[in-house]
Amino acid sequence: MANETRIKTVQCAVIGGGVIGLTLAFRLAQRGFEVAIFDKRQVGQEASWAGAGILPPINQRDPIHALDRLKQLSYQLHPKLSNELLELTGIDNEFQPCGGINLASTIGESAALSGSCELWTREKIQFKKLDHKSLVELEPQLNAFAETNFKNAIYFPEESQIRNPRHLKALIAACKKLGVQFHQECKVNSISTKNGLLELQTDQHRHTVKNVCVTAGAWTTGLLKDIGSKSEVVPIKGHMLLFKLPSPCFSRVLNEGNRYLVPRKDGHVLVGSSEEETGFDKSLCESEVANLKTFARGILPILDDSKLVTTWTGLRPMSFDQIPYIGQHSEIENLFIATGHYRGGLQLSTGTAHVLTQLISGEPVEFELNELRPER
Repeated sequence: MANETRIKTVQCAVIGGGVIGLTLAFRLAQRGFEVAIFDKRQVGQEASWAGAGILPPINQRDPIHALDRLKQLSYQLHPKLSNELLELTGIDNEFQPCGGINLASTIGESAALSGSCELWTREKIQFKKLDHKSLVELEPQLNAFAETNFKNAIYFPEESQIRNPRHLKALIAACKKLGVQFHQECKVNSISTKNGLLELQTDQHRHTVKNVCVTAGAWTTGLLKDIGSKSEVVPIKGHMLLFKLPSPCFSRVLNEGNRYLVPRKDGHVLVGSSEEETGFDKSLCESEVANLKTFARGILPILDDSKLVTTWTGLRPMSFDQIPYIGQHSEIENLFIATGHYRGGLQLSTGTAHVLTQLISGEPVEFELNELRPER
């Protein structure tokens, strides 16, 4: 029988130490909460680490849907958090408004870009249409692409990026400075209620806490099944490639459909990403790796196999409607959920942590969360 350990002073347990869980723990600790993070592995090692750190431009008008409100709030909070983390930990997450270019190499992709211009104008997203000449003026290394594959291109000056492994490192250091407890390699097997509190059963102990927030990404469904939650997510595997150039040869994020090339300041280039529904299988698929290599070389021929450093996969948590679940459990008032962010976990992490901190603190929430509610 498992030993019983009561964490009497911890007001909130966060299950899942990805970027959302770490940001939430940091914000709660800043408010004076005593916080514990539980992760079945080492924190910051799953989808949050595996991604590319792209922060796309957002609707600058008054957004109506809660997801648009969350995007806007998150976009505003990212530079503030980056400065806080740098000041507190000395770790630079390399947040930078580098700009991004959406490329089209097929007639269909070109039509999709052109058809979206009216929407971007309505949402007051800054953009500029590029022809062959202006594309190469912005990014000279795209000369070969412009000559052979170019169909259309749009430049977004407000697109930004964060170097997500360094961002996670900064969040972990900041949480430790504020006294957040870390329970790593500690899988939570079940959550139950007892006398108005919540009990977490791990492989070793039973922990009693006042509030719990589940930020376990693709593993959330299994964790919540015993308490009847409808917040089901599906793991979607994505492949990533990492190249290393002697020095940076382009400065803006290059997007084509759902795939991208992200330049880092030290010459590394991230290339992603595939989308596969293969359950929790994280093994590499050679055909997907080959497809991404072909994609990368089609845009930047310099990215040949001699520059390839490594490859990996990550599991994105996707909800049935590709809208995240964020909010309070419908029947257990001290249980909170944040999952299903799919491709936008890092992008939406700051806003998600902000509204959850307000909820857990019993404060008025920044905006109505009904469209994001876990039990929808």
